[in-house]
Amino acid sequence: GVSLLGLDCAIDTLRAANRYLGWQMYHWCTIGQDDGLVTSTNGLRLALDHTIDDPVSLDMLFVCGWIGGTTYRSPKVEAWLRRMAPQVEALGGLTAGAFLLARAGLLDGYTCTTHWEDADTFRQMFPDIPLSDSIFVIDRNRMTSAGGLVSMDLFMQIVARDCGARTTLALANSFQLDRLRSAEDRQTWSLAQSARPQPKQILRATSLMEATIDAPLP
Repeated sequence: GVSLLGLDCAIDTLRAANRYLGWQMYHWCTIGQDDGLVTSTNGLRLALDHTIDDPVSLDMLFVCGWIGGTTYRSPKVEAWLRRMAPQVEALGGLTAGAFLLARAGLLDGYTCTTHWEDADTFRQMFPDIPLSDSIFVIDRNRMTSAGGLVSMDLFMQIVARDCGARTTLALANSFQLDRLRSAEDRQTWSLAQSARPQPKQILRATSLMEATIDAPLP
């Protein structure tokens, strides 16, 4: 069920950084609960490098989820994440990856984010964990992203931290990004722009709310 878009935006940002730097600064691997192929949300299958039973040494570890992947449970994976957390410098979640981190107790005391479609579910399931509507959140050694293309924004921040502004700008030009988004950017969703038809009264109300967002009406 992994979202290949979110996963590839993360990995390809690191690949592009290596290409610009001229050496393999970043290395990556894929890890799953069981050996074999993982079927993604678009039906393509991904070969894994390791299972969670293999000994691995990592600097960063990201849980890769998918929109709607809120009910996935695996006590074995949750226990593995708890063992790995003290061994890595940063722990993160892409798309609905925050749900698994939260179930493992690894977001207690941290602010996080997830895709807006799953936000209400997250708040109901984990009312004590602050949830932001930002496209990504970096809270100390926890990094969460709303997924999809936003994975690139998060990993551009990682590259900027590690390699500086010049490398980050080169990557932005390579990917033809018109700007670099930050954690201050909010997820782009509007009820009025939703694909689901809404009553005219709702559309008028939401348009008025958006027009007065800086000074909300009573």
